[in-house]
Amino acid sequence: MDRYSMTSLVKLKSIDEYTFTHCVNVCILSMYLALYSEWHGYLHDIGVGAILHDIGKVSVPADVLRKTGLLDFTEMNSIKCHPRYGARLLFKSGCRNQIILSCVLDNWPGTATRMGRPAMQSPRLRE
Repeated sequence: MDRYSMTSLVKLKSIDEYTFTHCVNVCILSMYLALYSEWHGYLHDIGVGAILHDIGKVSVPADVLRKTGLLDFTEMNSIKCHPRYGARLLFKSGCRNQIILSCVLDNWPGTATRMGRPAMQSPRLRE
């Protein structure tokens, strides 16, 4: 994880503590699952991708992230675009790792297709 990504993660924590905590929890669970699957060799990449999976929310207005009521169409659209914002942010910072970018784009194994392309194949759990 580069300095720009870490700075963005710190920024996300200052903007929205709830999303930051969610990212940490997703990271822990993802790494645990990867440890006991065919993906155990990619533990570092999965951990980085998982903790950064919502990093695009730094590009969403803070008032939208903190809003407690229903979101209007524009606000919801802003939230829905956060995976693209995150991938763009990481790509600009030099990230070319497909696992990390797939996590950020919400294109995780076993999920539906994204942008017309099939998601990565689902790994089998180790016994």
